Amino acid sequence: MLEKLSVERVMAGDENYISELELMLEMSPDTDFEKEARKALVNFYTLDEGKKRADSGSEHLKRDYESALNHARKLMQKSPEDTDFYIKFCWILINSGRHEEAIKELIRIQKRHLSGELELNVLAALARVYYKVGDYEKATSLYEKIIETRPSIYQIENYKKTAYFYGGCLARIARMKVNSGDFTSAIKIIEQHEDLVCLGAVRRTLERAKSLLKEGFISCKSGVKKVDVNKISIVCVKHGKKYHSEYVNNLYSMTKKNLSGDWQFCCITDDARGIDSRIDIINISNIKVSGWWTKIAMFDIRVPLQHETVLYFDLDTVITGSLDFIKDIDCGFYIFEHPDAPVFNSSVMLFERNHSKHIFSSITPNDLKRLPGDQEWIEECVPNANIFEPGRIALYRGLHPGISLDEIMGNETMKIVTFPANPKPHTLISNWVKDIWKY
Repeated sequence: MLEKLSVERVMAGDENYISELELMLEMSPDTDFEKEARKALVNFYTLDEGKKRADSGSEHLKRDYESALNHARKLMQKSPEDTDFYIKFCWILINSGRHEEAIKELIRIQKRHLSGELELNVLAALARVYYKVGDYEKATSLYEKIIETRPSIYQIENYKKTAYFYGGCLARIARMKVNSGDFTSAIKIIEQHEDLVCLGAVRRTLERAKSLLKEGFISCKSGVKKVDVNKISIVCVKHGKKYHSEYVNNLYSMTKKNLSGDWQFCCITDDARGIDSRIDIINISNIKVSGWWTKIAMFDIRVPLQHETVLYFDLDTVITGSLDFIKDIDCGFYIFEHPDAPVFNSSVMLFERNHSKHIFSSITPNDLKRLPGDQEWIEECVPNANIFEPGRIALYRGLHPGISLDEIMGNETMKIVTFPANPKPHTLISNWVKDIWKY
């Protein structure tokens, strides 16, 4: 058994050491360094600090909120007076889909009459969970309350952290106003804090509001076609070794069960081994970029798709119901709005190639370096894109882990669940996913 704690080895991701530490805490939980050990493991599983474990351009794909929550609950039982960690515990509840419990606990923390940074952190957590569940009135009220506390002058050493915090709140307020159709108010509130426009989420939200105010949504433009499910290419991209062919085959099978019509299913890939023969293959083995940037190739007008209308799915997508909601809508460019952050989420897109070719043709190596991912680039290129009806698409991590198959299948609105972070569908063998994600 371990005699002392090495936080460095935990944060470095030393798997053998972490396994040994987990076993020790299970067998002898009252060790002298239990509190520090559990905090280190919570930080590791939520990637708050330490070694970044990148996967296809992302820093969050290895997060394990269930393991983090296990340790956080045990810490809260023993140290409920630790307000800092209490707030962190609530963030873990939010990020693991336990929204009602998070709201309850955050309201309980407010009764401690906090002030300063602790009060702001509680307000931000409450605003975020209301944002996630779609209670935009409460979320907006809380974010506006936070913005009112913004200092007029930053101390130089705290500027970045402070600007990021308030910028995130500002972008979310403006985003909610944009999504409600109040573009003018969105522009006004951002321009009142013009020094925050340098932040990506704020700048992109401002450009989106201005574009929509000036030009309207792409779907309203002349020449935009209605979706014809007999003339649509369903596209996925498989590049590198991250996903096995079963992801392509299962996605094809789920689409076949849930979308009528005589459509094409196509996989853009550098390795077609194991892929169902009914799926059309487009070889991109000569492409140099990797991870999620690879999907930008799909917008290259030279890629030989059968149809001009494209419905794109990330491979880690589970289709839970009929996709016929796309029938006969004016297309142009539809994308999924991230339910947690003020940004597009490119897991699901529906577009006409004529309205998207510049996404590929105008990208530069500098864009790959300055942006965290493809969805930020897509928003810069198509700021007036339509977003899918709220509730149609959900993030798995935003669903309560105890949700049942009946609840999933009985949801009249939600038809698609995406898995941008861990866990991935193939690892979930004991819940509703296994009954849907199959070939």
